[in-house]
Amino acid sequence: MSQFGKLSSRCLTMTLLSVFVVGFPFAARCQTKPLKQIYVGISSVSMGNIIIFVTKEAKLFEKYGLYADPVAMRGSGESSKAMIGGSIQFSPIATPTVINADLSGADLVILGHTLPGVVHAMIVKPEIKKVEDLKGKTIGVTTFGSLTDFLVRYMLKKKGSIRSAM
Repeated sequence: MSQFGKLSSRCLTMTLLSVFVVGFPFAARCQTKPLKQIYVGISSVSMGNIIIFVTKEAKLFEKYGLYADPVAMRGSGESSKAMIGGSIQFSPIATPTVINADLSGADLVILGHTLPGVVHAMIVKPEIKKVEDLKGKTIGVTTFGSLTDFLVRYMLKKKGSIRSAM
């Protein structure tokens, strides 16, 4: 074998060895285990819950081994019941809903909040000018047990105008 052949053979061996050493960790990372399927409750279509969709689009769930499937729910009350029953794994739900569920024997935990405070508005007829004008009126909420339900009850109780229909 010529000097050129020995050099070429050695270069080829070193190149293959380098590719194997450098490429092997990458190849090992490419062979990941399947993603774990989870269901994420979306208790309302609002800016407070956009974080779930942003996280999904940014593939952050996949980064941590999860395939998240958002499920539209009707308020925090329904979301908490679905979580207690095991149909969804997590959901951004209202703090009062978690507290009420835990006081009833559930085991829900608040990990964080998507908003720094409550952002709600009450839409009323033009003749309603102040909270006291709601006395004796029917007030609609999204669902019983939701944040909207809690806020209406809290506001009316604070103003001494509550008469519960439940």
